[in-house]
Amino acid sequence: MVLVKPPSRQYQYLGPPESRPHSNKLGRCWLFAIAICVYAVGRSRTYHENVRGASPDLSPAALNVTVAPVDLKDVATTGEENVTDVDTVATKDEDTANEALVATKPASVYVPIVSKAAKVVKDDDNAQTPAPSSTPQRTGSQICQRDIPIDLVDHSTWPTPYTPSYFDEEPTNSKEGVLLVRDGVYGDTLIIGFFHALDLAYDMKCQVYITKDAGWIWDIMTPWFYGFDFIRHDAFWKTMEEVWNVTVVENETFANTLGKKMTRIGSQAGFRTRSQTLNATVIRNRRDTIFRQLFQHARTEGIGSVCSSIISHGMDKPGAKYTVIDVPGQNPWNERLHEFTGHDHTAAFEMKPDYVKSILEPLQMLDHPVFLETKTAGFDPNREEVKRLIQDSSIKTQENDVTKKLHFAVLADVFIGNPASHWSLMVARMRYALGIKNTFVLTEKHGDAWVSYIDDTNYAELYDDAKIGPWMG
Repeated sequence: MVLVKPPSRQYQYLGPPESRPHSNKLGRCWLFAIAICVYAVGRSRTYHENVRGASPDLSPAALNVTVAPVDLKDVATTGEENVTDVDTVATKDEDTANEALVATKPASVYVPIVSKAAKVVKDDDNAQTPAPSSTPQRTGSQICQRDIPIDLVDHSTWPTPYTPSYFDEEPTNSKEGVLLVRDGVYGDTLIIGFFHALDLAYDMKCQVYITKDAGWIWDIMTPWFYGFDFIRHDAFWKTMEEVWNVTVVENETFANTLGKKMTRIGSQAGFRTRSQTLNATVIRNRRDTIFRQLFQHARTEGIGSVCSSIISHGMDKPGAKYTVIDVPGQNPWNERLHEFTGHDHTAAFEMKPDYVKSILEPLQMLDHPVFLETKTAGFDPNREEVKRLIQDSSIKTQENDVTKKLHFAVLADVFIGNPASHWSLMVARMRYALGIKNTFVLTEKHGDAWVSYIDDTNYAELYDDAKIGPWMG
């Protein structure tokens, strides 16, 4: 209905005739009711503003958030003379990569990092304790329908601090850059060179640039976290820039137009690179953050996803448990590992059934399937190390090759690895970053059982050149 106030100061009803009021008293009642409502709304608004406070300002300025992307449009043009090529050794496999590293290994100096040496951000610094709830809350995440102890998006559940960058702000050296370029050599071993290049950029206080045709990085990382048939697109490159805190460029030719003196790094040079200023704890914290974010963004759905192997073996079902073993092969570097670690890893290199059972039996995992990786020598049921595991009836060894299935290995209930394998050590680092227990790569004997002498309290040693030499991550 609509009420208007004519000159006579009487309220005239303008609604349909069949519902016309019988007197002006009813009109005055309606006016009084409306006045009460208006007064109540005004009082409520005043209460919220004066007592509870105005709505918070969530603008970037109010939250003290600063975004400072690299502006490539304002950079001058230079040529090839600004490129320093430190990639001079052609390494073709893991053995020669290790040899080259030992031959050229610089003296490592680990300086404790304080103050601004590393950016450590804790999202829960100002968090308030939530009210108790009678409903249990699950603190972990799921990957491929398998539980992990930490929540990938809740940094307060992470055992090591959220470290999105080595720098507090933008790198201070704007005249130089570290450029990761296309390389003719590939291999899971050499992907470690990418991480070492990030460390070098901290020493130089400069930005890292990666070309889109640097296959030794992308052709390994993409299948690991997005599947083998994934086509890289703009959103993928943007995600990689954010996770790794790098700038992705089209190719080396374009990089040479950015007006910076570039230190050019390929896979072998990166593998040999060591930071002279970062300590192992800071390196571990940065790597942990990268790994957690990569798993957060992984493609876990659809045909060809990173979960395909887990699903095909039924390990995505509730209550499913399994073990993955990276079966070692003959490698002359096996005997060199003890020189760096001070431990005898012969039992792990032999991977005999008794060694495996001494690990699985206390964990009550002998009744669950065991899958084999054969990263070093390839899957061959007749190879001695593989054959004896298959023939031992007390171990439920599956004759399925799960080599290079990263998520399958990382998410296993138990992982037993090859101590001299960069693949096994990479899997171990990722498992520790995700808070997953029961990782047995570097082991020693306690009584009748073999146990890992690396655990979630000291796995920074996996990033310490003084502790692990050329196997440093």
